[in-house]
Amino acid sequence: MARPARGKSTTSNDGTRVVASKNPSGAGSEYFEPATNNSDGSQTPGRWPATWLDQNGKIRRVSAPTRLEAEDRRDARVAAVGKRLRPASRFGPESTVNDLLEFSVV
Repeated sequence: MARPARGKSTTSNDGTRVVASKNPSGAGSEYFEPATNNSDGSQTPGRWPATWLDQNGKIRRVSAPTRLEAEDRRDARVAAVGKRLRPASRFGPESTVNDLLEFSVV
């Protein structure tokens, strides 16, 4: 006798829904690209690409020989983008309202 089918989506005890094998929305994905044969007869080994959406909504991609390395590289890139400084501004904490008015008039 076959066992009962288990759904991909389940509800936890606190009422939240959990989907098996799914990354959160916007978190990107990881997948395996198999080895490829080059025209000269050599073979390129398989790679694990990891994707994510940047601040402009563009899909970015890194790859590595293992899934964990690809996830680490993606996380490092996402963290690096988050740490980028804003463009320099002529206004700072010591700026006054007069500085702003002079800037807007000029």
